[in-house]
Amino acid sequence: MSDFPQALSNLKKFNSLILTNKELGRFFVFGDYNMLQSYQLPILVDFLSLDDKKKNSTGLVNKSAEQTAGFLVRTRQLVAIFISMLSYLFLVISRRRILIFAADKNTFPAYQCDFRMVNLFRYLFDKKIKFVEFFHTIFREDFTVSAIKRHRPAIYLEAIDVIYKLLSNLGFYKKEIKPLIDSIDLTLAGDEALFFRELLMKYANLTSQSLFRVRFMRNLLKFTGVKILIAAADTRNYNELVAACNVLGIETYGFQSGNLTKYDVGYLDCCGSKGRLMKPGKMIVESGYWKNELLRLGTYFKEDEIEIGGNMKEDYFMEAELTGGDDKKNNGLTVLIPYEIAAPKNEILEYIKKLLSCPNVRVVFKFRADRDLVEQALEYGLKDISGNLVLITDIKEIENFDIVAGTYSTFLYEMIGKLKPAVIFKTSLDYGEGMVINKLADEIDIKDNDFCGKLREIGGTSANILTARRNKLYGDYVPLASTLNKMLKL
Repeated sequence: MSDFPQALSNLKKFNSLILTNKELGRFFVFGDYNMLQSYQLPILVDFLSLDDKKKNSTGLVNKSAEQTAGFLVRTRQLVAIFISMLSYLFLVISRRRILIFAADKNTFPAYQCDFRMVNLFRYLFDKKIKFVEFFHTIFREDFTVSAIKRHRPAIYLEAIDVIYKLLSNLGFYKKEIKPLIDSIDLTLAGDEALFFRELLMKYANLTSQSLFRVRFMRNLLKFTGVKILIAAADTRNYNELVAACNVLGIETYGFQSGNLTKYDVGYLDCCGSKGRLMKPGKMIVESGYWKNELLRLGTYFKEDEIEIGGNMKEDYFMEAELTGGDDKKNNGLTVLIPYEIAAPKNEILEYIKKLLSCPNVRVVFKFRADRDLVEQALEYGLKDISGNLVLITDIKEIENFDIVAGTYSTFLYEMIGKLKPAVIFKTSLDYGEGMVINKLADEIDIKDNDFCGKLREIGGTSANILTARRNKLYGDYVPLASTLNKMLKL
């Protein structure tokens, strides 16, 4: 994938191109809505995939396989429309007050939900609170099986897109935008001018679909008894649903999902104040640290729109106080490194080799249990690594570790809560710089003359410093149940 800094730079150029061209800008601000702001994350992802697009530009397509896949996807789309229609009728008749927006993932079997929302679903089931789910889905092979196993009504966002496509093919929602985009000077895009032009076409056309989503969902929901939308803050997919609910006066709450950085552009003010933003009325974050971080990064949420309210995945429980820092100058040192999707894996491999070259250092690499283990090992090049390297899928598989290290993952923050020293590897990816800026973690550079000595210093970080970091991150944490009790007036 392309590197994040370059992708972010391209995104800023793209925004500037649109915001300084009145004719072009009108395609992205329809009436009250600032569509460009709601597309920030998908546009960034497109720029991140630019290198992959270049590498796979052979144009070779297996037409037979493509036709078969297309038929299966269309069949699942029809199933999604059927399920959504039945679920909508149920929502109207049942007068259920609560709508839950989430990704269509059954990664936690006990509740048939996304494992990142276990805390929320545990609360709903324990309290016997009735709700209906609104899903962003991908029509993959397990779509129908997941829908059946869930045993709950569900409306699929992408089912609305199928209806839009059918109407569009019949001649509705056509816009003449190609002549305008062809006339735009793309000099500032440099070598990527062609890609910029493709993105302008893509997202200018997408604005009609977004507006259709808002109007369609607004018309559906006004006949229901829905009063509250609780949503994982998926800034790539929930925007139009949030906008529709806001128009109807439905209370909308977005919940922080994972850590927040300058690359989480869906939360940040990237496009000025023109038009109404598609945002929840309240943004619920885990702690005051994350509220301050959003404000530091430049969010479009006002300060009073950000509330501290817990974690949808699990509540934080305070660890016992440490009595003192361990002396790691001579003793063995265990460094835990988690798998990270966006990490520059070749660079991390060099760090692993460097760590293993230090005397009495053991490296424990933690795989993600929800991804193929062999593929993860191959991505990082761990297959041929020799030395004191241990591979695990759960930290319960090891008795203890002294340092957690990586580039950005939420797991690093979680380990700060468990009073572990955190290390950010200095790489081409600056995704985790916030941890260093806010003094939650130490940065280490593979080029440091005394790399091993600095590592041992970090391993011996004092109890006072570790406790201060934990308090800074979680000091004013609020359990999710307290927030939901207040929200649902229980």
